[in-house]
Amino acid sequence: MALDVGTWCKSYSKGFWRIAKIERDVLDFDFSTKSRSPKKKDLIFLRRVMGETFKKAFNAEICVSSFLRPLTKEELASLQVALAANPRVATEFEAYSSFPDSVMNISLSKPAAELNHVDSSFPQGELFDTTQIYEKLYKLELRDSLGALPISSTLQFVSPRTEIRGGKIHYGFRKILAF
Repeated sequence: MALDVGTWCKSYSKGFWRIAKIERDVLDFDFSTKSRSPKKKDLIFLRRVMGETFKKAFNAEICVSSFLRPLTKEELASLQVALAANPRVATEFEAYSSFPDSVMNISLSKPAAELNHVDSSFPQGELFDTTQIYEKLYKLELRDSLGALPISSTLQFVSPRTEIRGGKIHYGFRKILAF
């Protein structure tokens, strides 16, 4: 079964998810490699209706298709029974329109204590595509640390504003965490 808008599926986060939107062939970097060439990937926008116990658990997230699998026939039948038994949940879900934060994790070989200066390079309110993020990390002399072993820390970029323009993801960061 293909993953299309409206498909019910399982994701890396537990529960029953439906594909709300697909952005195809978006250029993005894999920061775990030293490659400076972006790769095309499909971004999948999901909305969760219920958790594993068939209780209401609305949520939204974005991921790539490799994190998803369509529901089995048995799982889909169980979900349909649960939704039919809870028509209010089904109605509320159709009206649910939350847009998820985007989270980008970048593994580094430098200790987190040496990364406090990173957030000042990404002013709030500005949008950055992954090429710009990569270049800023290079200018901060983090090139050799990107994806290098042993991994000592993670930079987590949290963006409530994510736009796709010109085939690229643009992030507007709310916070950058080093841990």
